[in-house]
Amino acid sequence: MNAPLAELAGTLAEELRLQTGLLELARKKRDALVAVDTAAVDAITRREQSLLAAAGSTASSRLRLTVEAGRALALPPESGVTAIAARAEEPHASRLAGLAKELKDVLRELSRVTHSCRVLTEESLGFVKRFFRILGGADQTQPGYSRRGAPPAPGPARLLIDEVV
Repeated sequence: MNAPLAELAGTLAEELRLQTGLLELARKKRDALVAVDTAAVDAITRREQSLLAAAGSTASSRLRLTVEAGRALALPPESGVTAIAARAEEPHASRLAGLAKELKDVLRELSRVTHSCRVLTEESLGFVKRFFRILGGADQTQPGYSRRGAPPAPGPARLLIDEVV
């Protein structure tokens, strides 16, 4: 019975390592977004993609091992790592509980930083769209080249990125 618990602990440790790496990259990405360093954002995104693939595979293994370890301890299939740690014997109990807590903390912080990155990205895209609307004349309330007092002649619609102006 110690084998599934040891394997689960190893998988949790690997997932924690990967998620911590993602957290570090997310913080760097946030800083690059603030600095408007598109080359850095692009490089960070490529590294994130490879880490995300590995983290997804590790999370799948963790879920499978959680069910197996729970079954070995006569727990319901929906039991999590915390319930398994409560039923397991030492040294596995404290190691599993510690890893689960650390992983939850890292995931919580990763969620917060990822949300910040999403907000920054949305704001940047909003500025780009506004720039193209201005460039295309869609935001002009007073065009500069019409006769004084005469309404401007409607110009042809143009497609700029994803909006017709």
